[in-house]
Amino acid sequence: MSSPSAKLEKTINRFKARIDAGSYYEAQQTIRTIVNRYIRAKDHDAASELLYHSSLIFSENGRFDEGTDLLNYLLEVYLLQEDDLSNYKETQLPRIIQILASYPDDNSNIPTLGEKLTSFANKKTGSTLGDSKINLIIGEKLYYSGNPDSVSNSEKYLLLTDSDKANELLVDLCLQEYLDQENNSYNLHEYLERLVIPYLKINNIKLAKHTIEEFFTKRVSSLKDDYENFQTVTFEGDTFFLYDVSLSDDSGLTSSKRIINYLQLLIALIQRNHPSNAQNFKLLFGRYKQDISQADITTKINELGQAVFNVSVVANNGNFLQDMMSGLLGGGPK
Repeated sequence: MSSPSAKLEKTINRFKARIDAGSYYEAQQTIRTIVNRYIRAKDHDAASELLYHSSLIFSENGRFDEGTDLLNYLLEVYLLQEDDLSNYKETQLPRIIQILASYPDDNSNIPTLGEKLTSFANKKTGSTLGDSKINLIIGEKLYYSGNPDSVSNSEKYLLLTDSDKANELLVDLCLQEYLDQENNSYNLHEYLERLVIPYLKINNIKLAKHTIEEFFTKRVSSLKDDYENFQTVTFEGDTFFLYDVSLSDDSGLTSSKRIINYLQLLIALIQRNHPSNAQNFKLLFGRYKQDISQADITTKINELGQAVFNVSVVANNGNFLQDMMSGLLGGGPK
């Protein structure tokens, strides 16, 4: 990180002295006043430099509410700086992550910061997925917070990273929830599709496959007895963990195993970039339609088809009244 200029350094030293004296509110408001002056002069570099150092100092001194206030202001200033993406990645992003790293996992500001940083990263990167590195650090902090709501909230951030570590945390989370159920719960497929489908929607084939592999290799000893009898099949370099559904007498368990097979075929289909994929996606859906409906994931699969192949597997009923009136007036449905 670059050192502040001599003028800024004097300001920061006075700021530190106020913090050492316990004058936190005065220190915070003084920084805001100076930053406002920089912004009016359109000196955004000086404004962001001061906010970065001040927010970090507050956080390192355990004053996370004041530090969060200045971090939020820093994000506003970064958005005012009309620079290229390289400056965001090389300067702004590392500074944001450095500040976040100084927060304890259970800090109450993390959930709100996550929302604001998602909005900020969307604007900076032009991607609705935000920034993978920000998603990872926010997701990890929420995951390790010890707060059940925050742990649950971590999932949406951890899914939007390309990190193997994040995937392993998600697998741990889902597997623990699966194991905490009654022994007769035939729904392992729910915990697999909860991760696999979102990964496929953002074309993260690697972690979709990694999810399956984690469940059926490293965590296989944790699977309940009903799910232990699968076959490991290798085809064109890929490994599949498939169930022979003819061996099960229970319809619920059979349907669950069929969905697990379906998810793996879906990964293989999307991984193979072929012109016939859209049609094959619909054919595969048709083959497993009853199980998909029973698992209540028809909408998810339809959204996946629209996102990846620009096709729908759910009939569009259209506007019934409009179609009927068009017919009465001699026209056809639009």
